[in-house]
Amino acid sequence: AADEATRRALFQLTSNFDTSSFNSKDILLSVFNPRPHLRSELTETRVDIPSVWNAGSLRIEDLEGREVPYQTIRMKRGEKVLIHRPKDAPGRYDVDSWWIQISATEVPGCGWTVFRVVPTGDGNPEPVQMEASPHQRSIENEFFRLQVNTSGRFDLTDKRTGRVFKDLCAYEDRGEIGDAYFSIPVPEDKPIHGPSEDFTVSVEQCRLSSSLKVEFHLAIPATSSQEGRSKDRIEIPIATTATLKEGAPWIEIKTELNNLARDHRLRVLFPTGIQADRSVSDMPFDLIERPMTPRDTEGWFERGYPNHPMRNFCGVATDEAGFAITGRGLPEYEVYDVEDRTLAITLLRTTRVKTPKIKVEDPDQEGTQQLGPQFFEYALMPFSGWPELEEIHRASLDFNLPMRVAQFGTQNGTLPLRHSEIEISAPFELSAVKPSERGETLIVRIWNTASSDSKGFLNVGFPIESAWLVTLEEERLEGIPVKENGKISISAHPKQILTFELTPKGWVRPC
Repeated sequence: AADEATRRALFQLTSNFDTSSFNSKDILLSVFNPRPHLRSELTETRVDIPSVWNAGSLRIEDLEGREVPYQTIRMKRGEKVLIHRPKDAPGRYDVDSWWIQISATEVPGCGWTVFRVVPTGDGNPEPVQMEASPHQRSIENEFFRLQVNTSGRFDLTDKRTGRVFKDLCAYEDRGEIGDAYFSIPVPEDKPIHGPSEDFTVSVEQCRLSSSLKVEFHLAIPATSSQEGRSKDRIEIPIATTATLKEGAPWIEIKTELNNLARDHRLRVLFPTGIQADRSVSDMPFDLIERPMTPRDTEGWFERGYPNHPMRNFCGVATDEAGFAITGRGLPEYEVYDVEDRTLAITLLRTTRVKTPKIKVEDPDQEGTQQLGPQFFEYALMPFSGWPELEEIHRASLDFNLPMRVAQFGTQNGTLPLRHSEIEISAPFELSAVKPSERGETLIVRIWNTASSDSKGFLNVGFPIESAWLVTLEEERLEGIPVKENGKISISAHPKQILTFELTPKGWVRPC
């Protein structure tokens, strides 16, 4: 539903761009930035070129006509593609589909910019390929150097600080006999780790990014019960792909596996080596710090758990060093209170379905066993300690809200080809943009991520008749001055939430 709503919104926007400066047959790409600050990023998309053009390469240009770097991931000729046109009926066309990564730079906050695609040459492009590499086991960019060690795990060097993190991306599997609500470990269970020695390495190196892929099999018991884990073993194929992109201050990781076992918990481990006394993760309107040693819950009705929730990122830090992980749809972490302060991210916790209170198992429901292919995306973010925490939070939101690309052609319209609707200065973050309950105004909600009083600005890219500071219930508190350029000065106490009610000129509430 969210993807479809996004697709329709992008279609509506691109249908109203003023493309009078382009030729009628030009192929255009609009890059949309959902974050409220200027952003540069390597962005992946698909471009459809008419097959009759027989394009062998592409030239991508920005609005000033400057060439923009890109790389081809793959290409497929002669596809029948349904193309939706804003002012005409959709139709199917013969196209050559190019999957590319484009270096989109300085895309305005909560806004967009446009690029032109010029097909050139003929023949076939050379797409990026992942190849087995028995000798080359390292990649690097301007920030990091990453290599596969003899155990099939990653050693990471942060070029900015010289700090080295060893044995990253090990996997740990334990038995699980709880349910969807409570995690219960198997008595006297011993964890199973991998990879160890039997693994393969592939490498992919190209113009704008490089990747290392480690593949191995993790042999684990087929099931678990109160009596222990079964003696029957099942091999789980696991592939870990680490990618360094030009200009990206993080290491992207993709874990792919085929879960064939039941009743187990699979985690990926990151020994940080940082002697931190607490961990941190983000929650709604706050960055929560938690002590390394859990509270004593002896005698409580429900025992405490050493694992903690996260929305976008978690990490450990001192004043001099830090290590954070941001994940897409990975809500649980734990820091093992050991010398190397291992950060553990839960990928799977598979359980049986039990009827509440009487705890009777339902053998017909296996959804919570999460059987079959699984895919996880997350990123590693070394940093320089607590003073950089707000920047890491900001970067984690960038990772979780990637820029979106839409292809379109020329048409009549009124919207500019480059524009920002909302821009917010750090350390403030955007929480919501929505129609007000009042019906004829717009609500913009932000909050101060810093642990100190902060000042900044909110820039609005459309004419405003009036602005109010309101409560969370949207009750008006006071009028707010708006400068001619749409800038609103803001100040807030630590973690304070600010809600603004804006009256755009000529605005009509959407249905």
